[in-house]
Amino acid sequence: MGLDQYLYAKKYVSGADHSNDTDKNTFAEIAKAMNVSHLFITDNLPSAEVTIKVGQWRKANQIHNWFVNNVQGGEDDCRQYHVSKENLETLLDLCRQVYAKRDNDFAEEVLPTSSGFFFGDTDVNEYYYNDVLYTALTLEQLLNDPTLSDTSGWGWEFSYQSSW
Repeated sequence: MGLDQYLYAKKYVSGADHSNDTDKNTFAEIAKAMNVSHLFITDNLPSAEVTIKVGQWRKANQIHNWFVNNVQGGEDDCRQYHVSKENLETLLDLCRQVYAKRDNDFAEEVLPTSSGFFFGDTDVNEYYYNDVLYTALTLEQLLNDPTLSDTSGWGWEFSYQSSW
């Protein structure tokens, strides 16, 4: 029990004839892995929506607080919210600054903690900085991956959801 947080990447894979070969191959691999490859014929692929969990935190309340205030409009309601590439870039920049400085007052100013039902420790300590580092590394990997980038034409969308 406690604050669990997830970042997802989602993509629609069209089955239409105009789909590029990469999309068709992606869908074929997914269908094969799910043992449903019998559902498509080479020229008439069904469509699919692929969702991948690309980040996960446990009681990283400073990261959750940032998403609540900057993505969710202040609503902390455990719903799934769209996260723009710009949101991810902003959070990455803040995490880099906080981790590089490792100054507790600066950290509380830039990525303040928040308390809640089983949200974990609100002290800026080793666990806080570990969560900030994990977030930075995760976002760097996502934003530098050409297959997940908005600008590559792949069409991935990101979303954040928490539960507590």
